[in-house]
Amino acid sequence: DETDAHNAPSHFDGESFPAGQDRLSALRLETKLGLAAGDATRGRRALGQALHTIQDFHSHSNWIESGRRDTNRDVLGLDSSTAIARPGSSSTTCQNCTISLEEEADLRSREFDVGCQQVCKSPTDSHVTPLLCVLFAGCNTQDCANNLFTSGALTSGYYSEEGPEYTKPGDHKCSHGGIFDGSALGTEGINKDSVIYTRSPHANLHKDAVVVALEATKEYVRSIHDDPDVTPEQFRLLMGAGPTLAFAIDTTGSMSSVIEGVRTEARSIVRAKLGTIDEPILYVVSQIQDPGTHYIATYTTEAEFETAINNLGAGGGDDCPELAMSAIINALNAPSEGGTLFVYTDAAAKDVDLASEAAGLARKKRVQVFSMLFANGCTSTEGFDLLAAASGGQVLQLGSASEAGAATSLAGALGNSDTVGIASITADATDVALRRRQEMNATTLIKVPVDSSMTQLIFSLSSITAGLLITHPNGTLVNDTDPSVTRTELTGAQFYIITSPEPGIWTVGLTGASSLGFSLTISGISPLALTSFDYVELRGRPGHEGYFPVTSPPAPDSCATVLAEIDGAFADATFQYRTLGGDLIANMTFTNGGGNPDDPVEGSVFYGNVTVPTGNHTVYVIGHDGAGLAFHRVLGATFLVPSSNGTMMNSTNSTSSSTSMTSTSSSTPSTSSTSSSSSHANTTSSTTSMSFSSSCTTSVTSTSTTGLTMSSTTCTTTPAHSKTKSKSCHPT
Repeated sequence: DETDAHNAPSHFDGESFPAGQDRLSALRLETKLGLAAGDATRGRRALGQALHTIQDFHSHSNWIESGRRDTNRDVLGLDSSTAIARPGSSSTTCQNCTISLEEEADLRSREFDVGCQQVCKSPTDSHVTPLLCVLFAGCNTQDCANNLFTSGALTSGYYSEEGPEYTKPGDHKCSHGGIFDGSALGTEGINKDSVIYTRSPHANLHKDAVVVALEATKEYVRSIHDDPDVTPEQFRLLMGAGPTLAFAIDTTGSMSSVIEGVRTEARSIVRAKLGTIDEPILYVVSQIQDPGTHYIATYTTEAEFETAINNLGAGGGDDCPELAMSAIINALNAPSEGGTLFVYTDAAAKDVDLASEAAGLARKKRVQVFSMLFANGCTSTEGFDLLAAASGGQVLQLGSASEAGAATSLAGALGNSDTVGIASITADATDVALRRRQEMNATTLIKVPVDSSMTQLIFSLSSITAGLLITHPNGTLVNDTDPSVTRTELTGAQFYIITSPEPGIWTVGLTGASSLGFSLTISGISPLALTSFDYVELRGRPGHEGYFPVTSPPAPDSCATVLAEIDGAFADATFQYRTLGGDLIANMTFTNGGGNPDDPVEGSVFYGNVTVPTGNHTVYVIGHDGAGLAFHRVLGATFLVPSSNGTMMNSTNSTSSSTSMTSTSSSTPSTSSTSSSSSHANTTSSTTSMSFSSSCTTSVTSTSTTGLTMSSTTCTTTPAHSKTKSKSCHPT
């Protein structure tokens, strides 16, 4: 509705049935072309536009009012579909709605009108009768139940501002209706978009339209699956039913031995995943080379990928710095969203000025970037550090080319469909808080709750001097000889992969000095995942608004609206802001649902208003799984705050509201909960005397006259020993 708000065929408005059918046929073809090109984003965009049009047919036409509860296959273009003629401009389809205040006073029959139920059925003033409430509040004073003529002909409502061809020819035609439609008088019309009569005159049929539209959606998607021109690999790509395996490989002259190691391990990884849910749906190979030689290719089958990687060779690159960031940007542009990118090079980035662009793209697409840097005379972590910090990945400094194969084994562990982030810590010599925490208890740098859904744990440490010390929930150290443990030791990295880990609280510490800084990522295989956390804003045509990701990140210390989603079974959840060192900044108070009062969503979707931290930060969700065991999940992407000169702040400079936090969240949050909020009490332990919390409170005012909900938000940031500091945010 944001891009096609006033295009009638996009919504089957104005009896635009022939053009609507043509649109669906064109979008089906566009979906197939996108898949044939290996472009999931293109295919999904076309499919999404088609599904919007299909669902609007059931909400905007009289198909439901005609008593039909089956799918109109002609509209979908299925089988040997017949073109639907557009009714003549002089044919009468509708009459004006009638005013029936007496009927409106009996609000028991208006169970779908949420606004009138709340405002009119139980008025705050005991002297105001339901009838008076109707008169003054304007609760659906129009009765549109019988405004359609029962001729059996297919029609749809006209909406204002959709061009001269689709302008309502007169009152003998149906309007879309609702307070935002200029073609209608009052609430006259036939749309079933919502459950509120002031927006949807036929709101009582909203649920029926939803049921039939859902079945039509399934049939349309099924038709693409069954299309002989769409291969099984292409359909899996469209549905995102598998991971993306992506490489950016330096193919200049000095990388010959590294390429061979990567080639051998990558083939082994891919072959082991064939026929499983972890078989990649997309393979990406981007080459780091000299100016003018940017090679990027995508493949949807294992055979194509093997051929491509077997043909990789080393050559050129007479000067040491190479165009790494350009190749990384090419690789990040290939997948639609999600996954992991593995970078291999022995050279500094000649185009390091593009690192911020690459980091922003990695964060936007939620792709973790792991850079394997092999020792050479001009190797540098500049730019790669920023990529790792922004994406939740790592920079692994390796010794010789002989370590390439072993380093690539990390790609096999992380390149699964159900890979989730559990925790992430990045620190350098300036991170005093983390250093103090480590000095106080070297064996317990972080506690890691393993819930009942976890089938594998992956610990990845990047450090030149430190090693990992991992302890089971029963207090025993992880032993390398345990058959469930695979340990990989490299020059500047260490991996532990543990299969079938026992549920409970694991602890992780460091052995040896870590004065040069380190990064630690802890991942796992689990269906319980933090899948999204987006700053959003309300956009779209009036009456059809939706939440869209903001075009630019919200300013530090400002109020913002968030939509977040968790997949999998869980009992309770608390969202948190934390520093990149893992310290708690603030808990967030969210509510279940999509943020739209007309169409509440329960369960895994959350929304709320937050105060954006002033320093670099990441997002965690903690809680209990369906079995009551504690879980932690961390968002793959992190949020880096620009400094005053426009460059990104140091990746570990992560204070909030000018106050350094050094408290670590307990791994066992309380199970107390309420039905109105997803925020639950949690226990924290702290190495300093200060605690810090931040929340936004929203007061909601609903008016049944317009069906609008206005909210005024106050965000509060409170150190434990100080007075409350609050500010009022814009309405949302």
